[in-house]
Amino acid sequence: MPGILDGKVALITGAGSGIGRATSAIFAREGARLVLADVVEKGGHETLRMVKELGADAIFVRTDVSKSKDVEAVVAKAWRLSNTSTAHSTMPESEGRGG
Repeated sequence: MPGILDGKVALITGAGSGIGRATSAIFAREGARLVLADVVEKGGHETLRMVKELGADAIFVRTDVSKSKDVEAVVAKAWRLSNTSTAHSTMPESEGRGG
């Protein structure tokens, strides 16, 4: 049975822990393609590994939401992902700040 988010792309900030991590897991189970954003790389990579184990198509982008340049970059990546068939067709699984 398809999830309620099949075919959707979700950008989740604070994905490295707490509510952001829990939201990432729920969205992954519901079929969303995920762009995980967090300033803490270790937590972001842990969440990325977790959602991939749940079967999600996902990337992690280190993002400091207090910096407009970082926010613009992660939103651009999410936009590109929404226009491709998989996260890995246009970008590596994990990208650094603004990269």
